Amino acid sequence: MSGIINIALAASINAGPMDLQAPVQLQGPSVRVVEGSFVEDINNSQVNFFEQGAQLPPMAERVGVVTRSGVMGRVVRMLPGAENDLRLIAERPEAFEVMDAAMVDPEADPVVAILDAEDGTPLVYVTSERSDVVGIVVTTPEFGVEIVTRDGGFNGPIDLDEGDAVIGLMTASPRGGVNALMDHINIVEAQMLIEIHQIGSGTN
Repeated sequence: MSGIINIALAASINAGPMDLQAPVQLQGPSVRVVEGSFVEDINNSQVNFFEQGAQLPPMAERVGVVTRSGVMGRVVRMLPGAENDLRLIAERPEAFEVMDAAMVDPEADPVVAILDAEDGTPLVYVTSERSDVVGIVVTTPEFGVEIVTRDGGFNGPIDLDEGDAVIGLMTASPRGGVNALMDHINIVEAQMLIEIHQIGSGTN
C-alpha cells in the first residue's frame, strides 16, 4: 500500500510549476524535494539563492542545495567541492531551548550559553542536550547573523551580549567542519552563514 502512496506523491510533485527534480525516497510516503541552490560568484565570493529550475549566472558556482521533506524539514547541504567549513544547515528547533534564568538550575540543566545583566546576574540560559556545541548563532540589530564562540581555552557556557537573539547552534560535524542547527531556516540567514564560513573569508 505504501508503494502506491509514494507513486502518487511523486507524480503530484513532478507536475508542479517549479520543475522540481525527481524526489528521493526517504521512508514510507515521505519525499525530499529540491527547492533551490546557493550559488557563489567566483569574482567576489558573494552568495545568492536561486529557486530550482532558474538559470544560474555564467560566472557562478553551486555550493549548496536546499531540500525540504516532511520528515527532515528544510535542510541546506553544502556540496563536496565547496570551499566552506559549513557542512549543513538544518531545521532542528528541538536541539536547544532559550529559557528565563529563573526556570533553570545551572548546576543540573545542560546550559550551553548565558546572557547576563549588566550587574552579572543571569537573565537567559540556552540549554541543549548536545555535547558537541561549538558556537551559538545569533542575530543582532547592528550586524545581522553572527556566530558567538567560547573564549580560547574556556570550556564553560558561551557568553552572549544584550541584544543577541538566539536562532541556532553550531555543532562539530563528524566529517570535519561545522553544522548549523536552526529554529527555522530563513534563506537570507542561511546565505549569511555560508558566507561567514567561506574558507579564506577571514570571518570563520
